[in-house]
Amino acid sequence: MNPYASEDFNRIRLTPKTEEERGQIDHPLFEGKKIDMSHKELKNFTSAMGDTKFKDMMGDYVNEISDPKHRPEQDQYLKELEERGELPPGTELIQPDAGFCIKTLSKKMVSDFKKTFFDQKTFINVCWHDTIDKPV
Repeated sequence: MNPYASEDFNRIRLTPKTEEERGQIDHPLFEGKKIDMSHKELKNFTSAMGDTKFKDMMGDYVNEISDPKHRPEQDQYLKELEERGELPPGTELIQPDAGFCIKTLSKKMVSDFKKTFFDQKTFINVCWHDTIDKPV
């Protein structure tokens, strides 16, 4: 939301940005949101995405981790982490039962000031497990 387009002038920042805020990058799709990435990291990433070799390698990586034939290896790795106690505190690995998938579209606002939107496709995978309580 653009504070200058509002009648609520209390939201206008009169003080300079903090050092931490200066290092943050505005999200290109969601006004007012920040990307958790430094300017240098963004510049390096943008540069890399322009390199055909990098894009090919990234595509290969995404395809590899998405391939079901690698699932047993990934599951084994997670099991080893669990056995060594290296999972984050409060984490429990479960294997949920498959349910169904819901595909939906919604409009996401890009800019409150310009009133511009884009269609956001969302997939909701519904599954369950005995250890998880049913919603109320």
